[in-house]
This record gives sequence, C-alpha cells and structure tokens, in this order.
Amino acid sequence: MTKRVLITLLLLISFIRANSQEFNFGFQTGIGTYSMKGLKNINKTVPQGLPFDTKLVADFPAYFYYRPSMIIRFNDFGLGLVYSFQSTGSRISAKDYSGEYRFDMKIKSSTPGIYCELMLSAEDKFNFYLYSIIGPSFSNL
Repeated sequence: MTKRVLITLLLLISFIRANSQEFNFGFQTGIGTYSMKGLKNINKTVPQGLPFDTKLVADFPAYFYYRPSMIIRFNDFGLGLVYSFQSTGSRISAKDYSGEYRFDMKIKSSTPGIYCELMLSAEDKFNFYLYSIIGPSFSNL
C-alpha cells in the first residue's frame, strides 16, 4: 500500500501545472549515529552464555546514510518526495586454531517520506525555511 501512495504522490507532483518556480532533485549524505540500546544489551548478554571468550568487534557504529529527494517549490512553499537509507551493525567474534565464531547483527532501514517546506524569509543571499519530513521507517535485522 505504501508503494501506491508514493506513486500517486509522485504523479500528482509531476502533473501540477501551477506557477512552480523550481523543480529540484537533490542528494544528501552524512553519518548517522544510532542508539540501539536494546540491541547493545543483547551484545552484553550473548558472550555470558558462551563457554569461550569473545571480543566485541563492532557495536553499532556511526555509518553513512543516503537521502535522494525530488522537490517542487512554489513561491514560498515546497512539496516533494524523499527516500532515506540507513544501516549499521555489530559483531561479536572469537577465533583460534579450531575455528571461528561470529555473531553478526546487521540493520538496514528504508524511509520513504513526504517533504514540506515553508520559506520564512528571504534576505540578500540567504533564505530561511521551516521544513518537515514525514514517513514510515522500514527496518530489518
């Protein structure tokens, strides 16, 4: 159902014939930090139940996120679609002459959203906007 809503919004945005001033495509990337308190607790519990020593190699470190967008701006208002992809993970490991043990948790999250913005003021070379993005986040572990 989410795909239908996004496709419908995409078609509506692309067929708007109002006095649009700009049609922008954008791409944003950055480094996301993720709390993951519940999953970090699992990383503390798992080694306690093992009969051998392990090492926590990665505990949900900061990692790159990606966010392409498509926005139509009308005078002082903007409306568009955005999509975000985030990922992080953890690894508990042990290795010796007899073999290797790995406990991996990889998390990927996709977030399609609707972007709305309102221009608050426009000074010489600076524009000030109030914006909001709303959408569901789909994660898997």
